Formats: sequence, structure tokens, C-alpha cells
Amino acid sequence: MIKIKGDDSYYENPTGIPQGSALGPLLFSMFINDVCEVIDVEYILYADDLVIYTNGTDEKCITERLRANLLNVDHWCRTNHVKINFEKTEFMLFNKSNDKSIYNEGNRINEIKVGMKTVKRVDNFKYLGLRFDSNMNFNGHYDFLIDKISGKLSYMYGIKRFLTPSLLKVMINSYVHSVADYC
Repeated sequence: MIKIKGDDSYYENPTGIPQGSALGPLLFSMFINDVCEVIDVEYILYADDLVIYTNGTDEKCITERLRANLLNVDHWCRTNHVKINFEKTEFMLFNKSNDKSIYNEGNRINEIKVGMKTVKRVDNFKYLGLRFDSNMNFNGHYDFLIDKISGKLSYMYGIKRFLTPSLLKVMINSYVHSVADYC
């Protein structure tokens, strides 16, 4: 229980952390850290973003392992008064583009049921600015970068006559190169 100072009084906050507080990120990290204890596959936890992953050669076994772990995470969340945003939750199976051995003879699994919620299968997704696809060829990410850099260069072309050469160089380094350098 946290007591938070209001106008001239305190009020009790039984759950959560005041948004924008200096200690908020640290307290949230301490709060969410034990979610990893209910996961028995590999995971990446970055702030409030959790990715669980596993490997295998059978699609049904892989999705069942993911489903079991999602059920564990969902139970942890309900116990700790946190909700999973199932609108943003998805799963993807990675394989080489010429290797279809992971698939069950045309019985592609397109969703995982977690209680009353459904997690849809996708063939590509964005995670922390990097675009992944199920074949791991990064063509979608490259296309996205080319479009984004082209747009920024077009903008820079439009304003370059108003900038000194040294300022133009700084702008290109910060505005264009930063896009290419990230991920």
C-alpha cells in the first residue's frame, strides 16, 4: 500500500505506482521481475515487454509449450492485478525459407487459446524497432528502412538551401544516419 500526497492530504493507493514518479521505473522492475519464475522457456524481458520463445522441430509441441507458458504468465498477471494486452500479443514460428519440416503436413496452427483469449499467429512483427519475418530474411525490415530513409532524405533535400554545409552534415548525421544505424 502506497500513500500518495494529494492537494493537502494523503490517499491510499492499494495497487500500482504513480505514473511519472522518479522511483516508478525501479519499483516496476522490482514488481515484474518475478514473472520470470513462472516461465520455463527462454524469455526476454525489457521494461513491460515480455517475449517468450522456444525451439523444436514439431509445430504442435512448440505451440503447446508456448501455450502452457502463456497460461502461467496469464495466471501470474491476474494474481498481481496486471492485464496482458491480448490485442498486441502474437506468436510466430521461425524457419528457413526452404525448410518446411516444422509444419505438420498442412495442419498449420494459426492460433493459441489462453483461457477465453486467442493469440493469433503472424508471419512478421516489429519488436523494439526491428521487423522480423518468419523466414528471418529481414527483407521487410530493409524495405521499411529504405522507405524511412528516402523520406528523410527527401525532406533534407527540400531544406538544404537554408542550411550551411556544416549544419547540413550535422542534420544528415542525426536525422538520417541514426535511422540506418539503429538495428
